[in-house]
Amino acid sequence: MNTRSRLTRALLIKGGAAGVAVTVAWVAGLRMLETLVLLFVATTAADVIGIWWNERTEAKRSRGAPAGVVKLVGAEGILTAPCAPTGQVRIGLELWDARCESDAVSVGQRVVVTDFDGCTLLVEPDV
Repeated sequence: MNTRSRLTRALLIKGGAAGVAVTVAWVAGLRMLETLVLLFVATTAADVIGIWWNERTEAKRSRGAPAGVVKLVGAEGILTAPCAPTGQVRIGLELWDARCESDAVSVGQRVVVTDFDGCTLLVEPDV
């Protein structure tokens, strides 16, 4: 989400909180000072909730690859399906999608994980 839409969403939420606070103050017959305090509390709460929500959604977006994939960089495995250009590699008891960095890799050959792209492992022949 771009900065402009984040700002628009934040202003809408803050404006909604201010509107609710003023309406509650009017219905309850609060004086000016009490209304301003209520308005401050409502808009601050909206800011805190907005910041929390943005942090939560950004954390979900930035997760990228699962942690298990990161740990596999440098691991050795056996190619179980031909890379043309993507195949499969067995590392331990798990099968992973793989993309070969070299054309000289055949099924059954030992490979080493050099990197990853999402959940696809980038592999090279083990020397």
